[in-house]
Amino acid sequence: MKSGTRYFVLTTLLVNAVLLFALGVPVHAKPMAVTFTVNDTTDLIDDNLTDGVCHTTTNTCALRAALMQANALGGANSINLPAGVYLLTRAESGGGNFPTFGDFDITSDMTLNGAGASNTIIDGNMLDRVFEIWAPARVTISNVTIRNGSPYQAGEGGGINNAGVLTITNSTVTSNTVINRGGGIRNYGTLYMSNVNLNNNTSGSEGAGLNNSGFAYLENVHIVSNNGYVGGGFDNQGTLVLENSTISENVASVGGGVGNSANLTILNSNILTNTADAAGGLFSTGFVTLTNALIANNQANQRGGGITSGGLMTITNVTISGNTAQEVAGIHNVGSMTLTNVTINGNQATNLNGIAAGIYNSYTVDSVVRLKNTIIASNGATPNCLSDMGLGIISLGHNISTDSSCNLSATGDKPTTNPLLGSLANNGGATQTHALLSGSPAINAGDNNGCPSTDQRGQSRVGTCDIGAYEYGLPTAVAVNSFAAYNDHTGLPRLFLLGIIVIGGVVIAGSVRARRRSAGD
Repeated sequence: MKSGTRYFVLTTLLVNAVLLFALGVPVHAKPMAVTFTVNDTTDLIDDNLTDGVCHTTTNTCALRAALMQANALGGANSINLPAGVYLLTRAESGGGNFPTFGDFDITSDMTLNGAGASNTIIDGNMLDRVFEIWAPARVTISNVTIRNGSPYQAGEGGGINNAGVLTITNSTVTSNTVINRGGGIRNYGTLYMSNVNLNNNTSGSEGAGLNNSGFAYLENVHIVSNNGYVGGGFDNQGTLVLENSTISENVASVGGGVGNSANLTILNSNILTNTADAAGGLFSTGFVTLTNALIANNQANQRGGGITSGGLMTITNVTISGNTAQEVAGIHNVGSMTLTNVTINGNQATNLNGIAAGIYNSYTVDSVVRLKNTIIASNGATPNCLSDMGLGIISLGHNISTDSSCNLSATGDKPTTNPLLGSLANNGGATQTHALLSGSPAINAGDNNGCPSTDQRGQSRVGTCDIGAYEYGLPTAVAVNSFAAYNDHTGLPRLFLLGIIVIGGVVIAGSVRARRRSAGD
């Protein structure tokens, strides 16, 4: 823009602003943010929503009163919640959404900050859900516990029903109950969770811990001991990313740990000791990407102790271990599945007439399981694999099976071979693995084409890729309690470990000083 034109535009804008002011036309500024500090744990309402002050008839500031004022003011306001139990006592009656009764409504941008999840407790008293967040509100809730919510007239979302943009950090959502979806949380907006515990929630439908039909990103979240119909831990019907998290000890009829019918990504996470009639660990009819994860010790009464999939699933650097079911213990596939550098070990079909302990491919004419750089081992008396329909189990090469049931005839395949695996253990990284023991036929026996650059633990794969989720190599040192890394100006990194360490899967007490050897050493 030329300088003369720029001057004309700026002058015109200034003149217009002066004229608007002179004519008395209001020019709206963004509301100033206000912080309310609650000093009353009762459920009193605000006595005047036009004064901008959190004030009840008893000259206090209660949580409901603060929320009412913050919503009325608009803008991005904050509420500080000191330690205490904030008990909902104003029961909903006659339906409708009124700020003076029932759940705590949030309709504007807001930050709620407690004094710690063990200290600040917001209790629905089983009269209604705890929080209802309306679009387009952007809300952050931190350092609180949300418990004992139960929606009025069989609604959704026992602890929280979210249609806005919600961030939850350093908090616990527990002991909430719904007949419908989302025992702990029902999200159909945008949800971010970090350092959150979702436990002991119940649902008569999908997602006892969490039901998502919007977008959700969960990091360092523990979803434990929830009970529902589909997806005991969580059920995803939208887009969900789970990272560095644990889904454990949940119960459902289908998908004890996880249910999915849309788009799900799981990274560096554990799905452990969940139980269901079908699909103990994970059940999906949608799209799943599973990377650097552990699926272990889950149980199904029927099929799919670890995983049942009827959609599209990509599994990379994953250990599937110790899962049980009557007929199909590890994986039951009726869709399309690709396994790369996966270790399937120690899964058990408990019925004497069990179908397959490792992988079963069935039901549809185009169902298929593709294997590459994968180990299928020690799965009991039942065959490792069976395909009785569809395109079958197809080897892309460089796989190991302890029996001849997995159709391994491609380049680098090793049927009826013992891979020499260690026990499931903490060998470093976010999830446990089966280490390759010295002399394992899986060492340097994989295909580098398509092999991930790191293993399940995040350890670099060096030279020829190993088969399975674990890359063999020494030294592999993991500090259990503390470490210090430094450089002594020689250009050679050093690592000093204090206390207990793990090297090559062996626990050693004491301290170690390690230096990468140079060519002259």
